[in-house]
Amino acid sequence: NFLSMATPLLEPMSNNEDKTTSVHYSSSSSFYIHKQEAYSKLVSQITVISCFIVFYLILLVAVILHPIYTILIFLFIYLIDFITSFKREKTGELRREWFRFLKAWSICRSFFSFDVVDMSTVHPFSSSSDAHQYMFCVVPHGFLSAGHMFGFGLVGSSGDSWFTKKTKVVAASVLFKSPIVRRLCVWMGAIVASSSSIRSAFSEGYNVSLCPGGIWELAANQPGDQINICGFHTGFIRLALQHGVKIVPVIAIGENNTFQQCPRADESSMWWSIRSWTLQKIGLPLPSIPYGWAPFIPSPTSITLVIGKPIEQERSVENPTGGEINRKYEEFSEALITTLSDFQEQTKDPSHSMFREKHPYLDSLSFNFMRDRSKMP
Repeated sequence: NFLSMATPLLEPMSNNEDKTTSVHYSSSSSFYIHKQEAYSKLVSQITVISCFIVFYLILLVAVILHPIYTILIFLFIYLIDFITSFKREKTGELRREWFRFLKAWSICRSFFSFDVVDMSTVHPFSSSSDAHQYMFCVVPHGFLSAGHMFGFGLVGSSGDSWFTKKTKVVAASVLFKSPIVRRLCVWMGAIVASSSSIRSAFSEGYNVSLCPGGIWELAANQPGDQINICGFHTGFIRLALQHGVKIVPVIAIGENNTFQQCPRADESSMWWSIRSWTLQKIGLPLPSIPYGWAPFIPSPTSITLVIGKPIEQERSVENPTGGEINRKYEEFSEALITTLSDFQEQTKDPSHSMFREKHPYLDSLSFNFMRDRSKMP
């Protein structure tokens, strides 16, 4: 693993190359862990933080010395990028596998001590008997959404799993309007968060992964042992019912600890009132500065992506009623609670003590489901 860190960051992984992360199986369930070594995490932390610092310093110096040239260069890059991928970001057709498998993403995953735990007991690509389509719903939505991005999009040298092989990542439309970030999303194969894009993906036989809580869930979460779930966005439920796909609950434990919002906003604070107003008017929680290791640099917290069991869906519903949508959302809520409870129980086994070390708050971790927008904290 140490030697692999010394290889060029932009060297993609070949199909025959050994994995840099070891995989362990539990005989009791489909419970596998992408284990990270302590020294690999240290090396990755130094590498990632250094890259952030160097990038921000170069940008700062460029803006100070040549502000006009810097703006013109960024506009030129954005224009070229926009022209070469116009209207194609909705389809994910520009997905580049070599980009998704770059070893640089493995280092980023190691930065977060990134683990994947599959409790779904479903492996359709190891068996041709399962032809279902899936909608992977990841909670919570974070500032970086590292669990979603590195779990389903930028998989690095860990390679594809059954839940990433034929899955399109759904990303917010604002990300496709930003230079550099837009190209990252396009090469990752992401599609715009819209009903038409998701419908198109399902009609082509793909699965999709998304963060259903959206920007409101991002604004409501702070570091700690409580995950706030935005429950008034139910459009994903409607789409799942109409296409007859199975919803899979996915929990990114530790996601809300990557950044905290400064200034911190509590339920009765003036800052939350202001952010609620800006969210409703322009769709952004302002004023808010993401602060992790430093401003705009994530904290090297541990993230564990727990994939739960799919919620059964026997048939499609062309025009689901409000009652059907609410009942399916309740099933989704219960599935999230069950997935977390099962994970907490299984990690009591001494062989999985690593999760207790990475997440000391695991036993007290809980969900707060918010169905009323006006009562969000």
